[in-house]
Amino acid sequence: MSAIDYPDNPTINQIFTSGNRSWRWTGSFWNRYSTGGAPEGPTGPTGPTGATGEAGPTGPTGATGEAGPTGPTGATGDTGPTGPQGDSDSGTLTTKGDLLTRTESALERLGVGSNGEALVADSAQTTGVKWAAVGDVTLTGSQTLTNKTINNAIVQGLEESWNVEAIAANGTENFDTLISTAWLCTSNATGNWTLNVRGNGSTTLASLLNTGDSITVVFAVTQGATPYYASGFQIDGSSVTPEWQGGAAPSAGNASSIDVYVYTIIKTAATPTYTVLGSQTQFA
Repeated sequence: MSAIDYPDNPTINQIFTSGNRSWRWTGSFWNRYSTGGAPEGPTGPTGPTGATGEAGPTGPTGATGEAGPTGPTGATGDTGPTGPQGDSDSGTLTTKGDLLTRTESALERLGVGSNGEALVADSAQTTGVKWAAVGDVTLTGSQTLTNKTINNAIVQGLEESWNVEAIAANGTENFDTLISTAWLCTSNATGNWTLNVRGNGSTTLASLLNTGDSITVVFAVTQGATPYYASGFQIDGSSVTPEWQGGAAPSAGNASSIDVYVYTIIKTAATPTYTVLGSQTQFA
């Protein structure tokens, strides 16, 4: 029996006849069909499922969905053990005034010295320093001592710094002792003047002197053909009447000369109160 050549791509209920036999397409298979004669027999059982074909290629990955909400924070873990305590110098210093020093390899306590002693360098000590009594002090070179008390000093020579300015004495002349205690005015005086002695524009002389202290100031004034003189004296802006050498205050200057006024100011009370000793000397 020759193979039946069914048509390709049949439509539902399409009739196909080969020889004296006919078949109708059910949509799934060709079913024997008869136009007359005996009725068509029942459909036979479905044949076994054919083998699964090869899987097609994987489709593209879909878009990533939105991130979900963050979950709750977990419980804090237990605290770990405390580490060992580091080295401390707190036990090294035991007494008021102790100093922490160092040898070549370790820290070391230097106990407080006795009253009046000073810390001095000494390379023979393991820490390089020691407390020692302060004896005689020798100052060499340029030294600046501000508000220092020197007792029983032996001075071989002093160099004094003058403030030399082209000042023409007249009116109120501010004399700042923190600049210098000796002033030379190189321009001829143009009128009588009042000398106002102070520390400087922001420091009073009263704040620089304790009761019982004194300071001596020198004001040298160049005079021209018409001389003038110091007609007043102030300390920190307040008038003070000096006690003058010879018993009388100057009433005139000396022409074509340098008149040197020297005032020794003694603070006698904290109010403040002063005694001032003054003199005028002509140099020509």
